Amino acid sequence: MTENLVLAPQSSNDRLSLSLAPLERQRMMDNGTYNPDGTVNMKTAERMGWAKEWRDDAARETALAAALEAEALKDPQTVQALRH
Repeated sequence: MTENLVLAPQSSNDRLSLSLAPLERQRMMDNGTYNPDGTVNMKTAERMGWAKEWRDDAARETALAAALEAEALKDPQTVQALRH
């Protein structure tokens, strides 16, 4: 058996897709991927490693943004543009 990454949530804010057939939606709830209200089941997300991936992705994005900002501030023209 292989992990179905196509239907795996991409973030903790994902919702169970209304475009799925009712049986598919029920299976996603039955297997613990989503809660009955359509939100991501965070216990499953932690167990599957998805939540860690989401945290790691967010940390990388934050670090990249900080590095880009720091690099931009080294350029006097960028600093001047930001002041106006």
